[in-house]
Parts: sequence; C-alpha cells; structure tokens
Amino acid sequence: MKGFLVASALLLITLAVRIWDTPTPEELATRIAELEKRSLPVMLSDTVRLEEHYASGNEVFISYTLTDMEEGCYAECEHEYHLLENAKFNLCNTRASLSNMKKGVVFTFKYYDNNGAIMAQETMKAADCT
Repeated sequence: MKGFLVASALLLITLAVRIWDTPTPEELATRIAELEKRSLPVMLSDTVRLEEHYASGNEVFISYTLTDMEEGCYAECEHEYHLLENAKFNLCNTRASLSNMKKGVVFTFKYYDNNGAIMAQETMKAADCT
C-alpha cells in the first residue's frame, strides 16, 4: 500500500509537467517542483508524509517523513518500506518521469524519521534505469 501511494505521488508529479517548448533541464526541474509543491505536505499513507519538492539546477528534491520510524531504525526498517527500490521502479517505469530524466532532470529522494533526522538519500538519473 505504501509503495502504491508513493507511486501515485510520483505519477502525479510527472504527469503534471507539460512541455510547451523545449525547456532546459533546469527549467524543467523547476516546473516539476513548482507544480507539485502547491499541495504539500500531504499524507500518502498512515506513516508516509510527502513534505516538499524543490529544484536546484537540473535536480528535483523530494522529501518524505516516515512518521512511525525512530532514529536509527532505517537499516532494520527499510525492508518494510522498500523506499529506494520503489522510487527507482516508479521513475523508470513512468513515461513522463523517464522522459524528463532523459532530458537531463535528476531526482533526489530524501527520507527523514519522525524526529527530522535523515535516514536515506538517493539520487536517480536516466542511466540508473538501464
């Protein structure tokens, strides 16, 4: 269920981006972040909150809080969430996301515990989808 909700959020992000011209990767990253951040934060499930989107250069940063995860639990708890595995699967298997990455956009996912400590961070680009 958690994977489905995260997948749904990613799909909304990438489907919301329309290409009217030929934007640079930096412009494209900014569009993705701006379109999605209007509705944040939002609970994706009982335990996963999508916090923010922002762009820096050609990189889109997406931050989540795992509200039931205690500090230091990530190594033991990640298997329950499959966070990075799900993020990669969703980016690489969503046409709009893959298209954006092929145009030079990079996505960085950050996962925080319920105390605000970073638990994991992963950056993904088109080459990661091969």
